[in-house]
Amino acid sequence: MRVFLTGATGVIGRRVLPLLVGLDHSVTAVVHRPQSRAEIERAGRKPTRNADAYDIYLRGMSKFYLWTLEGTDAARPLFHRAIELDPGFAPPTPWALI
Repeated sequence: MRVFLTGATGVIGRRVLPLLVGLDHSVTAVVHRPQSRAEIERAGRKPTRNADAYDIYLRGMSKFYLWTLEGTDAARPLFHRAIELDPGFAPPTPWALI
């Protein structure tokens, strides 16, 4: 599906963008600041071919979207593990920094 996303680097957009790309949607994102472009490009990389990395990433997202401190704390190691399994897998990278 083709998706046009405004506010792609905002509070909601930066969470939605990696999910849309991970689901193999074609995303066009609005960038208001030049610094945001790199963030958009990272999120636009192709998803991993490593099924374990993708599964762990999705588990991390489900923990993160509990919107609790405990959920965030539980998600962080899952994102780091997904990156260990596939260092080129872009979507978990910004989440590992939270």
